[in-house]
Amino acid sequence: MREKKILFSACLALMLSGYNGNNAVAQTNSVKYEQVIKSKPLTKVLKELEVRFNTKIVFSYDDLASYKVNAKVKANTVNEALNQVLVGLPVSYTISNGIISVKISTSPNSGKVRISGKVFDAQGEPIPAATVALQGKKGVGTVTDNNGNFSINLDKGNGETLLFSYL
Repeated sequence: MREKKILFSACLALMLSGYNGNNAVAQTNSVKYEQVIKSKPLTKVLKELEVRFNTKIVFSYDDLASYKVNAKVKANTVNEALNQVLVGLPVSYTISNGIISVKISTSPNSGKVRISGKVFDAQGEPIPAATVALQGKKGVGTVTDNNGNFSINLDKGNGETLLFSYL
């Protein structure tokens, strides 16, 4: 009888906490944002990401209005989504105090260059969520998307070194 009371109490506690075994499985296996985007204005895509990931994305509408997004996006985090959406566009983003700021990347004449690549492990498999950082400069870096892709803006001609790490 005591075992039945304990089991009943545990089930009741789970029900009151809103636990649903189906939801738990769906959350761990689901992708938060998956979409094929064809020639959609960047400003609209950013607003969709803002809603989907419940975050704040700030940008100048006038600066970004002319850019169109063509991408196949499959992402669990807003960072992954932005990395996939912004590939090929002269646009970058930063995150500060939970607010994402999207802006036009520095012009080519200003001495910056955008470096893009893919991070693989020893077996040739892409590494998602690997950190790509600029050696010696705190706070300059990015994270690879689900497919191991990254993009980062660096100063031209400084012989800078990228550091790659993952857990």
